[in-house]
Amino acid sequence: MAALSSLTRSQDRPLRLATAFLGMFVLGSLAVQLVVSTSRGSSSDSGVAPVVAHPSTLWQTLGER
Repeated sequence: MAALSSLTRSQDRPLRLATAFLGMFVLGSLAVQLVVSTSRGSSSDSGVAPVVAHPSTLWQTLGER
């Protein structure tokens, strides 16, 4: 029974290693996106106009002309 238990543990190790690597990769990718997005958002002189979400606001400018 002890040999079966050690065999199961040795086969489980590569799966745990792959899962840990995948988890670290996902967390690292999210951290990079967070750093990049905060560095882009820090400049207040970007000159980017806000996005208007409602369609009636888009047509309002044409109706005023």
